[in-house]
Amino acid sequence: PSSREATFGITGMTCSSCTVAIRSAISELDGVESVVVSLIGNSMRVVYNQRMLTEQEIEHSVSSCGYEATLWSSGPANPVDNGLGAPRGSGTRTVQLVIEGFCDTVNTRLESLGLISFTPVTKVKDLTTVAYIPSPELNIRTILAFPPPLKVSLFTPPNASSRSREIKLRETKHLELLWAASFLLAIPTFIIGVVGMDLVHPGNPFRTWCEQPIWGGAMRSVIALWVLATVMQVLVNRLFYVRAYKGLGLSGALTRTATSRKWRWSKLIHFGNMDLLVALSTTVAYAASLGMMTRDIQRGAEYVMQYGSSTYFDSCVFLGFFILMGRVLEGRATIKTGDAIALLGTLSPESALLVSSPSFDSAPTTIPVQEVEMGDLLLIQPGSLLPVDGFVVAGSTTVDESSLTGEFLPTQKLADDPLMSGTTNLTAPIIMRVTSVGSETMLQKIVQAVADGQSKKAPIERVADQIIGVFIPIIVYLSLIVLVIWLSLALSDSLPEHYLPAGRNGTGDRVFFAFEFAIAVLVIACPCGIGLAAPTAQAVGAGMAARAGILAQGGGEAFQMAASVDTIVFDKTGTLTMGEAVVVDEEVSGAGWVKQAISLVESGSSHPLAVALTEYSKNARDDQKPADVRVEESEEIAGRGIRATIVIREETGHESRRHMVIGNEAFVVERLSPPTSPSTSFARLSQWRASGYTVIFAAMTSPLNASAPIPLSADDSCPVPAPAAMSWELCSLFAIADQLRPSAASTIASLQASGREVFMLTGDNEHSARAVAGQLGIDGEHVKAGVLPHEKAEFIKKLQNRPSPDAPKKRSIVAFCGDGLNDSAALAAADVGVALAHGSQITIASASFVLLASHSVPSSLLGLLDISRRVLARQKLNFAWALIYNVTLIPIAAGVLYPYKNTKLPPVWSALAMALSSVSVVASSLALQVGL
Repeated sequence: PSSREATFGITGMTCSSCTVAIRSAISELDGVESVVVSLIGNSMRVVYNQRMLTEQEIEHSVSSCGYEATLWSSGPANPVDNGLGAPRGSGTRTVQLVIEGFCDTVNTRLESLGLISFTPVTKVKDLTTVAYIPSPELNIRTILAFPPPLKVSLFTPPNASSRSREIKLRETKHLELLWAASFLLAIPTFIIGVVGMDLVHPGNPFRTWCEQPIWGGAMRSVIALWVLATVMQVLVNRLFYVRAYKGLGLSGALTRTATSRKWRWSKLIHFGNMDLLVALSTTVAYAASLGMMTRDIQRGAEYVMQYGSSTYFDSCVFLGFFILMGRVLEGRATIKTGDAIALLGTLSPESALLVSSPSFDSAPTTIPVQEVEMGDLLLIQPGSLLPVDGFVVAGSTTVDESSLTGEFLPTQKLADDPLMSGTTNLTAPIIMRVTSVGSETMLQKIVQAVADGQSKKAPIERVADQIIGVFIPIIVYLSLIVLVIWLSLALSDSLPEHYLPAGRNGTGDRVFFAFEFAIAVLVIACPCGIGLAAPTAQAVGAGMAARAGILAQGGGEAFQMAASVDTIVFDKTGTLTMGEAVVVDEEVSGAGWVKQAISLVESGSSHPLAVALTEYSKNARDDQKPADVRVEESEEIAGRGIRATIVIREETGHESRRHMVIGNEAFVVERLSPPTSPSTSFARLSQWRASGYTVIFAAMTSPLNASAPIPLSADDSCPVPAPAAMSWELCSLFAIADQLRPSAASTIASLQASGREVFMLTGDNEHSARAVAGQLGIDGEHVKAGVLPHEKAEFIKKLQNRPSPDAPKKRSIVAFCGDGLNDSAALAAADVGVALAHGSQITIASASFVLLASHSVPSSLLGLLDISRRVLARQKLNFAWALIYNVTLIPIAAGVLYPYKNTKLPPVWSALAMALSSVSVVASSLALQVGL
């Protein structure tokens, strides 16, 4: 295919204005089909036509915007699901190896291993991709066992979440170094410029020393501040100049294609980034101060001593200091928003105990977890983390799965029960068989899915991006307008005398006075708060959901839709119920060996009802000594039941043969002589039917020695002997049900109490569906039974076309929760699709959220809706705060309050306010974690 999807790590982004600039630049490239830039994820995903564009050209385009792009992954642009529901391993494993010490025998050695495929190793390329089918003879350990001097190691690329965290940590550390340097410059600046010039009284010796002219009329303090500001501009504020210059797109102008060099009028309202505002403000402050210092030198010491000196060299230092401080705090806080997901990625141990057989007598061998192979047997000691996914083959224990599912109570694990990496073995040693390793484990798929979800923006985030797209140019133009207005007033003598400091009426003084307001506007404007309002809350919400056993793979849009859900539709089997047939009641007459016989007869069938009967009969036999029962022959009749011949050996040694049939009512009752209604023998049958239970009948003959065939009903191929040929007796009835999940009823009640409508869809029969709905408190009119997969999707669309119960002028927002393959269409059609982790692969791929806590599915949905509501509310709060901040403080910085007692916001305090704006937004999002 010509379309490819590439993911890049982006270094240097500070706010959403950066993401807008990068997205705009990449979108202009020929061949780009779609581009998504994630501020929180420090990444960019591009779908492009590889015949028209290369990954190197994309990296260069990002570089021309002032940022650094690093290719993380690349492949065909075919949408694939996250595989959470994939069956145990496809059998093929693909890994990457680094081979050091190249020689001619390397590729020959690889060929001799019997691999499916591998990429040849060369002197300049020591990385090879190997595909193979694991076996005892060929596994990752035998592949790594190259003879010296070759050194082979497994290359495991870090996941997107850890890469993003690494980028953010690296950037934050760099900013911390610059901030430390600015702090060292800010200390003498504060002592000289604030303490020496303003805080101490005029007669203080230190102030006198600071105000002493030493170069014409330039004071000692002004010269010192000039030196400090110059060092600040060159060493620290240089960061803002470099990023601002690249953000204008000028650095790549000479190397761009003809298409991208074409002038677009939209560039007049789409240019620059936050660094441009900082660079402009510090430049204007420094240049204006330099001009005023030159003017003081020319005026002489006498004039300056009489009227004083006014410069903003200290503003250059404090602007950089406060802005860097804000970015450091913002960076550290942003890193914390992903701590929950990053913590998941550290839940795998570094080593594992390999054993050769499923026996606790087998001596374990410690190996690195990277060398664990599919099919290996591992010994898991109590208190240790599970290194990979698999299932129990020996022993039993309890496992703490709260790190993945959010379930507080430990889960008991018996033979064949699944195990997940990142969970903790609590009580006893077990031996597990490995089914998934590396990036294929449930733990790593959760981390990857959440990282992917962070790039999916909510509608409120897209609104913020549109605002930020024009925010920087508007502020630049606004500062120019403010400058022109104040210059016009100042130079035309239209200002009252008290507006200007005493003795500062010269032309230069008036120009400097006007520039002060323009600088304040540039500094105080903060698009960062607007851009961070939604993604930081979304990242925190995703972490909260992960801790609660909810995988938010739909991103911000899914959170926003889930917060507005007014109608919830449940699938029945496996969602509201356990999805497993179990015997819930019985009526048995006859000898004590009857259950033993039923268990033996049904054990040969894989039908779910047969499995339920086998397990129940096996565990519920009478305490008396078991009889010697064996099955002589049996036959399963599809859709009806099983017929068999059994032999019972009594304690006396006497043997008797009997025929037995087990199945539905039509299959069994017709054999009774004469046919009788079961209701006359078993009073509870009607009660079972009313409860929606499936009833299984069992009948057998009296002892016989004849070899006559077992009578079937009249429509079967086997003839039915006359009733006198053998006497049948109904011996057992079993009520089988798919039990409700423990939290199902309370969850339905809570949803209904919140004003949401609850519906149930099922392919099961009407009688059973209404019985289950009755137990759950779902209105019979809200139950639709016997529906096919496409009919489920049609029903969802029908509900969506109804007016919302909360807002009649809007349509209903519908969520669907299901787990089966037949639920995929409904999940895709719903506004919010919620799948279960044990569901099918396609089902999970269609969902916005995945519930990992299998034992508390309905209640997990309540947690999901609550988290979504809180995330959306916090996004709106952050957004409103950021907008109010800018709308309120920008006019104040522009000087609208100056006529009232000369009230203004100096550039230094504007910088502090700007820094606190973005920090407060991130802090607000983090407060979600503690319930604020």
